[in-house]
Amino acid sequence: MKELALLMIVFLTAGCATHVYYVEQASSQEKVDKESINIFVDAFGSIYPKSGLDSNIAKSIDKYDGLYELIISEEFDCTSIKASTEVEQLCTIKDKQKALDHWRIVQNKIWKSRAKHIYQSLIGTERELIVLIHGYNNNFNESSNNFELFKEHISKYAEPESREFLFVNIHWDGFEGNPISGAWSRAQSSGPLVGFQLRQLFNLLAEQFVNNGINPPSLKIFTHSSGAFIVGGLLGNPYYALPNLQQPQESEYKLFRKYRKGEPSDGLYRIPTFSSVTVGMIAAATPTSTFNVPSDKEEHRVGLLAPNTSLVFSINSRDIALGKLFRISNLSFLGATGAGADKKLFCRYLSGMPEAKQNVLSVNAIEFEDKEAPWYSVYDEHSLGGNGYFARSEQTKSFFESVLNERHEKRNLITCN
Repeated sequence: MKELALLMIVFLTAGCATHVYYVEQASSQEKVDKESINIFVDAFGSIYPKSGLDSNIAKSIDKYDGLYELIISEEFDCTSIKASTEVEQLCTIKDKQKALDHWRIVQNKIWKSRAKHIYQSLIGTERELIVLIHGYNNNFNESSNNFELFKEHISKYAEPESREFLFVNIHWDGFEGNPISGAWSRAQSSGPLVGFQLRQLFNLLAEQFVNNGINPPSLKIFTHSSGAFIVGGLLGNPYYALPNLQQPQESEYKLFRKYRKGEPSDGLYRIPTFSSVTVGMIAAATPTSTFNVPSDKEEHRVGLLAPNTSLVFSINSRDIALGKLFRISNLSFLGATGAGADKKLFCRYLSGMPEAKQNVLSVNAIEFEDKEAPWYSVYDEHSLGGNGYFARSEQTKSFFESVLNERHEKRNLITCN
């Protein structure tokens, strides 16, 4: 009880959550380097236009919940936007009764443009497609640094060494602020919307291959922290995992509720299909029900739904963020994070998925607790670099080899009785 009381004190004294915006970076979406493409997505899953946004907009955008609210607002001057830009296309209708439908049509065109660019960057090459997704509370520099750490380790552990990759970096508005300032709960509500809207990108990409008589390639995804529930919205229906998803009334949530099951008939919101999908999740800050829901919910088509999918988790009960300081990773009103911290839950709900769900090929987990920590050390860091996860070389090697090479070293692999 003392721990919960302290937690409430911290909650009451915490600052407000603020958005992480990418106005200044959005113009570089297709101009990063020869091996990387950036995708920028706002809090509700709207993709940033790459042309037409002025950096001065960033000074006023914090008054709004997302790009849509900004551009349809009376304060936004569409007449000052350059013609033939993506913003100008988004900006042509001010009638709010028609604006949302128009917004979604133009957003789809922008998603299609990005999918075409990814396809053209892959076709005729030996590159493999890898998607990187950061966690909440990351600004652009922090997420970029985490992506570079992922790339370094992918290059180090991929076999053979000659393998080439195209990295698609997903920058999403995961909010900034103390985890219990409201940033965490808002990210848990909006994060799955980012994954839900990303279905458009990957369905349009798969269509590019199919329309040219080519089977869609294999897809590998690496996430850190709450990037795990982005994947939940992309590859499945996490509706029952995160309680806040069932409450909001905004139009974006209504669309999610309508198409969240990703049926084949749901158009660009259907669950994407690739030759195979492998997801490696470091410090997955989400409940196990993001991926597997108890049987009484099965009729609702929930959890992981993408075919031919393999999952690799890190498990670390000492992770200070997943344990919320007091090792209460499964306290639901704070947002359960047991998928990355609770071995018992992994064994109960995740490890047996291949036998219970036809779409799942394999589920494995790597024990990531710092075995060399001194006796007086109570917690492990949540970060990737520094003294965080990638400082544990044996576990890191096992993790990347599991995802990249499908080779599982038993000494670090969690086994369930």
